[in-house]
Amino acid sequence: MKMKYLMLCGALFLGTAALTSCSEDESYDVYGYDYTRAYFNVAKQTTNGMIVSTPVGLVTSLDAKVVVKTTSAATSDTKVALAIDNSVVDEYNKEHGTSYLPVPDGALELSSNVVSMKAGELVTEDTVDVKINEEVAKNMNSSDGYLAAVVIASADNGVRPSSNAAITYIHLGYSESCINDDATELLGRACNLSDVSSVWTCLSATGCGLDKSGFSSLFESYSWYRRWKFSSKEPKAEFVVDLGDTHKIFAFNFSCGVMKGATVSISTDNSSWTTLGNTAEHKPFSVRDGWDTISWYVLYSSMSARYVKVSIDLDMNHSDWEWMQYGYASIDGFNLAYAD
Repeated sequence: MKMKYLMLCGALFLGTAALTSCSEDESYDVYGYDYTRAYFNVAKQTTNGMIVSTPVGLVTSLDAKVVVKTTSAATSDTKVALAIDNSVVDEYNKEHGTSYLPVPDGALELSSNVVSMKAGELVTEDTVDVKINEEVAKNMNSSDGYLAAVVIASADNGVRPSSNAAITYIHLGYSESCINDDATELLGRACNLSDVSSVWTCLSATGCGLDKSGFSSLFESYSWYRRWKFSSKEPKAEFVVDLGDTHKIFAFNFSCGVMKGATVSISTDNSSWTTLGNTAEHKPFSVRDGWDTISWYVLYSSMSARYVKVSIDLDMNHSDWEWMQYGYASIDGFNLAYAD
């Protein structure tokens, strides 16, 4: 089953800024010639897109729009041909210190390969969208990322492509994720902490003086008292929870005021683990709960789990460590949303 989500990732609208003077753009050749040149208004820039492999299929994002301009008004209706060029990768990598792979043929598609310019105009009447072909993208799984370029290939009526302002780059990154950064609702049912307090048990706890018996403090009625306090300052901490039975997990929340991020993993046997993601690398969906705002990390689809492992990277420079004896350095939130 394939699920599409539009995700804004480094959106760049090509062709929207104006070239104001020759002095500001002296590295381009669009001016100073006795013939008309076609160019991209924002040339030689890189638009970023993403290919994300999820438990429910591929999710892609790319927001790239191309507009062509000319250095003087067209004397008659003019056609400008565009193309995808992936032969530029080696040169680009050398210039930028990157290691991108060429985008495979067919992975990027233009909404139109030819744009039109009316006589007397300086801008083409067509805006071209660059899209990702998801069938081809299924085989693109390199963490190095991919690069291609949109180029002005040719034009008629005496118009010529600019020698260096007729190219703009498309970069596609790749990642694997279980967390939907664009979630608009909390899927599943948030667990009532009082209901699970006698069911969930902490199997182990390490780092920052955590004792597994202190896990029960996370089920207190009032949020201020819902704190599993640290008793020593350390860079990492970890705990494992047995949910008492196998459930389908749709989301999780975890909060700790002195953390950089927490990696949450799940298992059905307490042996083989699947990483859901690190909170520092994802965007939560916020839900109001009384006076509190709960940040939920929503999964693309439900995943089976009986055991949950949370590995925490702590910020050793956080000021709350100075008030550790009062409970300011602590874990103060942990919950799951079940699909059942």
